[in-house]
Formats: sequence, structure tokens, C-alpha cells
Amino acid sequence: RSALPQVLIGMSSDASLYRNQHLFEVTVTCSTDELSTALASMEPDIVFVDTNLPGKLPVNDLLAQIHASLPDVPIIATLAPAICSLTP
Repeated sequence: RSALPQVLIGMSSDASLYRNQHLFEVTVTCSTDELSTALASMEPDIVFVDTNLPGKLPVNDLLAQIHASLPDVPIIATLAPAICSLTP
């Protein structure tokens, strides 16, 4: 586990700006399915979820899954434009 706080972001808009910082370790996903998979391999300190996040798994089910597996981790649900462009 990184010494830096871990942030998991599920966002359907341009989240590349979140990758270029050094205060915390950031994992960005572009679908509910990717975010669900990322949860299996990390223990984030906070999770941001775009309520318009595309994917086979409905966002409400994803939020329930996050809460069930990480009950003490804050989840922030946001509304963002439905565009995903993750360029490094």
C-alpha cells in the first residue's frame, strides 16, 4: 500500500488533471465495471463516482457494492458531463 492516501475516481469526463498531482495516489476509471474491478485490488481512502458513469453495472448497484465492501470509506457522488478522455 502506498504511503500516500488513495483516491478512486469513476468519472465520465476528462479526469486527466487528477493524475498529475503528488498529494495522493489516484486511480481513474471510465465505467462502473472498471471501477468495480479496481475496488477488488485496492483500498481507497475516498471514492468519487460520477452518477452518469457508463457501464453494465448500474451506478446505484455500484454505490451499494462500494458501501458494502468499504463501509468506512467516504463516497462522493457527483454529476459530470458524459465524456471520458483520459490522456496522460
